[in-house]
Amino acid sequence: KFHELLGNDAGPKFVHHYLETYNSPNLQDWIIQADADEFYYPVEDESIHAVLEKMMTRQIGCLGVYWTMFGSNGQIEWEKGLVSETYTRRGYLNHKLNHHIKSIVRCNDGKVLPSGNHHFHNAEYGTFDVEERPIYHPLNYPGQITHNILRINHYYNKSFEYFKTVKQVVGQKADRADNAPGAEITEEFWRSQDLND
Repeated sequence: KFHELLGNDAGPKFVHHYLETYNSPNLQDWIIQADADEFYYPVEDESIHAVLEKMMTRQIGCLGVYWTMFGSNGQIEWEKGLVSETYTRRGYLNHKLNHHIKSIVRCNDGKVLPSGNHHFHNAEYGTFDVEERPIYHPLNYPGQITHNILRINHYYNKSFEYFKTVKQVVGQKADRADNAPGAEITEEFWRSQDLND
């Protein structure tokens, strides 16, 4: 099933509602949350399904998948086309931003409760990465991380024009500086996310 929820801060509200309503092994095997600029990328297998199929016998509550942050490629103007072809430069894999995870929830008999962060959940059977190491926080820094097997290609930045006309105007609360007026995300924040190594 595919569900789409639009609007500022729609993600956290949706994840919490979905966990409370649909986290049942009778309905589905996994719950995957992704924003429009996040693409789950199976590094070694042909599909996400193939990766998750290998995890079915493990007793885990959530599978933590790490970001790989892509930058603007130095582009000022917005270009039409696939972001995966337009924005090919990213930060070093050990950059602090790439220690962020998003959780794929395993629908089993264990309880999974939303935490204060919709990227990470309090799971009865714990959250683990694809190499079966436990994760205790949505930003596993410092800590061992992996971008093998499965990762999230995160195209947060795109061009500077996209930032000024879209991201800065409607960006999520988590992306705003505490002292930013209204919904505005500062250019300094955008630059801090613009990884083009």
